[in-house]
Amino acid sequence: MNCLEVHRDIGVHEVADRRGNAFQLDERAFHANVEQVRRLLPPGTKIYQCAKGDGYGVGVERIVCLGVRAGVDGFCLGTPEEALRAKCVAAGRPVLLFAGCDPAALGEMVEAGIIVSISSVEGCEALLRSGATGDVFFKLDCGFRRYGLNEPDLRTVLARVRRQSSVRCIGAYSHFGSRADEIVDGGLPLFDRLTRLIEDAVQRPIETMVASSTLILQRPGLGHSAVDPGRLLYGMMAAGPEMPPFQPIVPRISSRLLQVTPFDEARLLTVGYADKTAIPAGGATGVFPLGWIDGLSAHRGFGEVLIRGTRLSVVARTLQHSIVNLSGLSDVRVGDEVVLVGAQGDEQIGLEAMASAQGMSVTEAHFRLLAAIAAGVPNGRQHG
Repeated sequence: MNCLEVHRDIGVHEVADRRGNAFQLDERAFHANVEQVRRLLPPGTKIYQCAKGDGYGVGVERIVCLGVRAGVDGFCLGTPEEALRAKCVAAGRPVLLFAGCDPAALGEMVEAGIIVSISSVEGCEALLRSGATGDVFFKLDCGFRRYGLNEPDLRTVLARVRRQSSVRCIGAYSHFGSRADEIVDGGLPLFDRLTRLIEDAVQRPIETMVASSTLILQRPGLGHSAVDPGRLLYGMMAAGPEMPPFQPIVPRISSRLLQVTPFDEARLLTVGYADKTAIPAGGATGVFPLGWIDGLSAHRGFGEVLIRGTRLSVVARTLQHSIVNLSGLSDVRVGDEVVLVGAQGDEQIGLEAMASAQGMSVTEAHFRLLAAIAAGVPNGRQHG
């Protein structure tokens, strides 16, 4: 698969599996979000697009191709497998593997042209023992207390790196997530001090990256050489009150009715694994092929969907299916579209509303549901 195969033109593309589920991917929205991020940053700041979690559920190849066509400067991935897939379609742009790789696999990644993260003394030692030659970033712990090099460990790593020529540090990054201001206020000066320590040791400037989506919005003028946004580029975060909104790149998620069961008489049914549901005379239930194995809620609070422009309640959910109460609709048929996110007729359900009904964050819903659909797409293809 290459970028020309995935995207023949800039527009809205449908990604559909064989079960009848689909989502729309709006490349125009992605381009607009990239440009809006650039406007928030000091001139010359590089954008390393975060594409972890199989491209935020969309698929690594699809999301990286969007980035290539929108002109981002590099990519950040979460697993070795994702990084290798991204490398195949990244059109020569740098691919950075975030911390989380087995130290024993770091040499293989470097030999494949992946920029790996050194986040521990042990990882550094394993990479040097491998004999691989290539570039690395140092992951610095500046307050998040998750993983990364603290100052003593950084000094140990720098001493080892200075004594060899096969591994070259070209950058450093840290991560604050959505932490409180006091964590950021304390961490940023530490990051700057540690990066100066690195530059003094390697005797050249390095790439410095500390701002992901939240920090870009909170402090757009930080002045580091690169940023690594994810949710902003995908339109999953609200902008500031005086900013244009970031546009969702997945404006629609849908399914299809696989079965319709009408009832001539009023019934009190145990539908699926849920509690009893009252179906009036002349009512019906319908089944669509998305269940809790696809990331939807397995408990009460199944949410609503749109069918024929009407908002309807999902009354039960199984491993692979959801059951919706169709009472009140006429002439509903197998094959009718079921909209989980998007507009149909005069009604609309946003991703935030869908996620909230499932008891999930927008990020969780995006990762889970899209990944389930994308996993079933034949040969990674999509419709233009």
